[in-house]
Amino acid sequence: MLRVLLFALFAYGVMTLIRGALAPPAAPPQRRVTRAERMVRCTHCGLFVPESEALHDGEQHYCSEGHRAAQRARRSAP
Repeated sequence: MLRVLLFALFAYGVMTLIRGALAPPAAPPQRRVTRAERMVRCTHCGLFVPESEALHDGEQHYCSEGHRAAQRARRSAP
């Protein structure tokens, strides 16, 4: 009985090796190309944010609407 079990285990191992050798090679993983984005500094607090996420007011850049409003209030104050 032990011989039959060992033979079946050996046959399974050989078949697994043959299948692995005959299988086509796996495709290499695709590299994601991420483009670097220009970072701009918030005029109010100095935080760097991606230009696509920054709020613009003329030539000035802001990280949030609150900072843009605070800067506008600061400019309009006497």
